[in-house]
Amino acid sequence: MKGDYYSVIAEQTDQTNIRNESIEQAFQFYSQGYELAEQLFQNSRIRANLGLNFSLFYYTILKDKNKAFNIAKKAYYDSIYFDGYLLYDEYDIYDCLKQKLYDNFNQWSNEIQGIDKNQEEEKQQYNQN
Repeated sequence: MKGDYYSVIAEQTDQTNIRNESIEQAFQFYSQGYELAEQLFQNSRIRANLGLNFSLFYYTILKDKNKAFNIAKKAYYDSIYFDGYLLYDEYDIYDCLKQKLYDNFNQWSNEIQGIDKNQEEEKQQYNQN
């Protein structure tokens, strides 16, 4: 939750020093949480939610689409691995999380492929000149 808090501050502030400090704090807390979450079951809602939020932090704040994609993809595939072991009342919330993870990594995959394709086209055009 602290990572989310600092991520929102970084996203909302206009002051560079506060933004940079908030980014550092968010990254620190997300990283610690992500490391600790690896000890939870793969189908843990906490683990899936942290993967979603950490991937969004990479995408929106750090502008690192590749890292965001990798975190979201891992969180999604981890979440479906043990799908049958959820409690009945957890399915709706968990399905929503899984869908958000899937939508994000799918969209980001298309963006990454589009970027790679554009870079290849630029290289080919440059080499022809």
